[in-house]
Amino acid sequence: MRAKFGFLLVLLSTIVVAGCDSQAIDLTKVAPPPPHQGTVMPLPGGKAVVEVVRTGDKQYDFEFYFLTNDLKPLPGAPTSGTLTVGKSNLELVASGDHLVSKGGTRKLFPDGTIGGDLKVTVDGTEILMPLGIR
Repeated sequence: MRAKFGFLLVLLSTIVVAGCDSQAIDLTKVAPPPPHQGTVMPLPGGKAVVEVVRTGDKQYDFEFYFLTNDLKPLPGAPTSGTLTVGKSNLELVASGDHLVSKGGTRKLFPDGTIGGDLKVTVDGTEILMPLGIR
């Protein structure tokens, strides 16, 4: 019995000592929050991201911010686009440095879930990406 207890004591001591050398999590390397408090999704190709922000009284309208991977405004960001849901197309228009839905979203997204295919042109390349945000 003493032999088992001694073995357990040595084993636990080894684990505790080994744990003392482990690296602590560096909280300064945690990703910053999105600049507009939206949902960030990578664009196909991984060269940039889109931040989708809900707006309006019931959050049925949306803003699309195109950002670099370090969450800075993307040079050459789209000035227009479409969001296709089933057979319906929702036009997206420029408003400052981002795209906004031009109304009609309440019918397309009655429960506030954003879905469909986002189609934009970034730096001359057409991008089509699926969206699914609750």
